[in-house]
Amino acid sequence: MKARLLAIVAASAAVAGLSGTGAVDQPGTKGPPRVIRTEPLAGTGEQPTAKRPASGGATPAEPVAAYIQALREGRPYDAVERQIDTNGFLSEVFGSDLDALSAPERAYVQQLAEVSFKAMVTIVPMDQALKMTNVSEPTVTDQTADRATVTFVIERPGASKEFKSTLTVARKSGRWHIIDVPPAAETLRAEFKKAKAEGFGPVPAMEAFCMAAMQQRLAAEEKRSGAVSGREKLRRDTEEAAKRAKTQTDSAILRIDRRHAGKAGAPGGRN
Repeated sequence: MKARLLAIVAASAAVAGLSGTGAVDQPGTKGPPRVIRTEPLAGTGEQPTAKRPASGGATPAEPVAAYIQALREGRPYDAVERQIDTNGFLSEVFGSDLDALSAPERAYVQQLAEVSFKAMVTIVPMDQALKMTNVSEPTVTDQTADRATVTFVIERPGASKEFKSTLTVARKSGRWHIIDVPPAAETLRAEFKKAKAEGFGPVPAMEAFCMAAMQQRLAAEEKRSGAVSGREKLRRDTEEAAKRAKTQTDSAILRIDRRHAGKAGAPGGRN
């Protein structure tokens, strides 16, 4: 199950719903990229704050627009806490099995879900990834009274294809929140069905999903650190080579000066 869950994370992260559920061949809307220039803090770019209740939106498109905006501004954790209803996501995955959990168990799997989403939205530094892109306005593509799908398109200048992402939102207590970054819920639900047949419940299933998300997150961080280390080593090697070349040049100049000085001091030499 672990290998399948890693595949789920890779697919549903799809840069956390921003790499697209599919590529579109036709060109996107042209024009200068909508760039938000910010100065995020090191790490996630977020100030440490107490957990705030999810804000959601008054319309289906609003939480998606706010989610994208927060990612652009280097606030991935805020994007998850304020725009994603993790309890709604869990209901999508586990259905009545979620209702059978005790209150502490339910609180625990909700924490795991939140950690999983936070890991997925930081696999790639989203503020950097979205810095030079055109992102279309989120559009409602299907809607019922309390459920809708919202689609947006990302265009990378110079790329031959667009990337389309579709998020699922739901209304609860009069506010709309994201409840799925497809294919996360659908795929995890299918994997849970298999795990349930083997005696696993929502708690170990969500633990496995969270572990898979964390592994992807840490692997990406190690890869970035390795790339930085590689660049730093190249910089040091280049500086050392430049120092050696300068030392050799200085030594050659010194030898030439000494030879000239010797000739000038010899009998018959120039004074």
